[in-house]
Amino acid sequence: MSYREAIEKQKFFGQFDKLADFEEITKAEVQQLKGLVLDVADVVEPFMDRIQLTFKQYTKHDLNHLLNIADHIRDFLPRQKKKKTAIQLNAVELAYLWLAILLHDVGMFVCEAGEKQGRSRRSSTQRSTHRTAVII
Repeated sequence: MSYREAIEKQKFFGQFDKLADFEEITKAEVQQLKGLVLDVADVVEPFMDRIQLTFKQYTKHDLNHLLNIADHIRDFLPRQKKKKTAIQLNAVELAYLWLAILLHDVGMFVCEAGEKQGRSRRSSTQRSTHRTAVII
């Protein structure tokens, strides 16, 4: 299942549909925000699983990781008094949360060239430190 499909099935993502015409955000604008979130999910999908290759000691940074974070955030959000299942956010705020969920680990992705460059820098730093120690 793709990130897009899994996110669309989430109750927290389903909140978008309840927010049309709330705080003057039209249904069309809500649809645009949903589309933005899903487009970002498509972009990050190929990279998230690869984080594990560089950071082997970390938890898996895959779809389940992102969905767990979404569930935890949803659990902490206050609910509307009349509708216990409805969160107290507008569609723009909900989109920001989803984008934060999707993008919070993107900086951990290291491409193969970046990984080689990092190894090269570490190696050269170790050599220069060693030389300095010998000279002193």
